[in-house]
Amino acid sequence: MFISGLSIIALVIIGGLAANWIESMERQSTPSDTENLPERPAFEPDPVVQTPPSTGQLEASAPVAPATATSPTLPIPGHSQVLMTPPSPPPKVFREVSVESARVRSGPGTHFDKITSLRRGERVELLDTSSGWSKVLLPDGSPGWIRSDLVSQPQ
Repeated sequence: MFISGLSIIALVIIGGLAANWIESMERQSTPSDTENLPERPAFEPDPVVQTPPSTGQLEASAPVAPATATSPTLPIPGHSQVLMTPPSPPPKVFREVSVESARVRSGPGTHFDKITSLRRGERVELLDTSSGWSKVLLPDGSPGWIRSDLVSQPQ
């Protein structure tokens, strides 16, 4: 089939006109981004509230428990005092050395430097465990790592 140059030009013009017509129809049927939005109210700042001079005491709308050293209070204007109680720390876990002498290392493995040795019966606080090693807090307060099989296990 043979198409002449004039036929190709006519097809391009008709295609362009069709594309323009389709685009104009889509614009008419689709609302713009702002057409369906509710009217935006004008900005109005919050009114300034005049408060009487402070007497240094908070007024509570409900009875408030007295504050203690472990539960500080935070004043919140217009509300009762809020008691802030910090979460309880996890209980400390202790282990005892169960062999005559155990090397304590700077990290969880025999390739770490030896920092001290512990004797049977010495108590250490367990901080963490990793791959058969226990991170412990030594009697002098410094951390160290000891093989988990060299200390007592939980009962």
